[in-house]
Amino acid sequence: IFKSQFINRRTPGQSVDIDLDITGAKKLWLVMDDGGDGIEYDHADWLNPRLSGPEGVTNLTQIRWRSATAGWGKTMLNQSVAGSPLNVGGQDYADGIGTHSTSIIEYSLPPGCTRFTARAGLDRSGVSQSDSGASVHFLVFTRDPRVATASTPVTLTFRQLGLRGA
Repeated sequence: IFKSQFINRRTPGQSVDIDLDITGAKKLWLVMDDGGDGIEYDHADWLNPRLSGPEGVTNLTQIRWRSATAGWGKTMLNQSVAGSPLNVGGQDYADGIGTHSTSIIEYSLPPGCTRFTARAGLDRSGVSQSDSGASVHFLVFTRDPRVATASTPVTLTFRQLGLRGA
């Protein structure tokens, strides 16, 4: 339901604000890809992630994720993937999720959630290490991004597949 622009060290603030309608969603996947140039120094954070609905606002970091993967290190609560304080664009944050591309974090949502908000950005722990790398896209899904939802039949002959014989 969301894909950020390409975020790198030259992006103003090195981050993007996210505010999405998730009405009816039962699950949420926070995904970060490598921006198409490999995973080098792709330390990044989901900052102040919040769910809201008729019952009020819930801090996503107070909900246990169902699964979390990271391309390097381990996805962390309230600290960067490198174990340092969360810092994006020169500002420290106390609340968030630190991870590394390629990353998929899955949550089961409490009933009644209607909005997801967060700031997502490159963490200082990666940006400060090199003049290259540290480039990502942030994506948010309400359906499993690892499962194809539609398929298109393709007809091929055995010859087209490089197979010969009967």
